[in-house]
Amino acid sequence: MNKYFRRILFSDCLSSVATQSYNLFLIWYFASQLHNQSLIALLSSIQLADLFFGPLGGAVADISNPLKVIKQTTFYRIIISLLLLAITCFMQVRALAFFLLLFALITSIISAFYAACIEVTTYKLSQSETELIKNNTGFTAITQLASIFSAALMAVMSAFLSLKESILIITLLLVISGLCILSKKLPINLIEHQAKKINFSELFTQTFQGIGQLKKLKVITVIIP
Repeated sequence: MNKYFRRILFSDCLSSVATQSYNLFLIWYFASQLHNQSLIALLSSIQLADLFFGPLGGAVADISNPLKVIKQTTFYRIIISLLLLAITCFMQVRALAFFLLLFALITSIISAFYAACIEVTTYKLSQSETELIKNNTGFTAITQLASIFSAALMAVMSAFLSLKESILIITLLLVISGLCILSKKLPINLIEHQAKKINFSELFTQTFQGIGQLKKLKVITVIIP
């Protein structure tokens, strides 16, 4: 496992802890503080955006430079987290629900592209079969650790911290994660890629054509009649 992939894994761990603990914290906050089941239902619906944009994110990761996409999505996530922190500091708590849900929606869409590109880098940054195995193992381990840490962080936030303090911690984690990725120590040209213009209409068509082909598989028709 080379130093560049270790940097990516560390950044991915921090961002995963931030986004997962945020979503868990929102469920607790809407239920115990706002006592609003409708907001919880909306949050659950919003998280389906990751499933909808997942195939599109995978297609973008395959036809573009994944490191470039990772840097771009990381930058966008930092900006919107800083905006949410600013809004949280200056707006009344009761009026914040819309912006909390909006942040969850945007991060869910961003994560669809970000996560797909992270997975692609596991083999594009591998120089040998052995290194590919190490990268895949590291990626799986980090994913599991992020789930554990996010649950622990959510418990701390719900027990001891206010909404503003919790958003501050989420933002700090995303900023630190972003600095690891946006650093010049992780150059885009690590992965050789022939630049091509992305045709989004064609991309959408091919993506959902592929999903349509999956429906014809015998395994799928048995599981989902």
